[in-house]
Amino acid sequence: MNEDVRSKGYGTQTLKALEEDAKGRGVTSISLHVFNHNEGAFPLYQRVGYRITNILMAKALD
Repeated sequence: MNEDVRSKGYGTQTLKALEEDAKGRGVTSISLHVFNHNEGAFPLYQRVGYRITNILMAKALD
């Protein structure tokens, strides 16, 4: 990801626009799949109201 565009509110604005569009189309919920290594995404999603609903864990067998 380009560091120069982080923390400028683009993600928040995009999510809010998505939610408004979805509501207008009759959508009643949005679910996201977030990779664990995407640490910056968790605070953003939680800040705009998303909550963790499940956790999928995996282990590589070498």
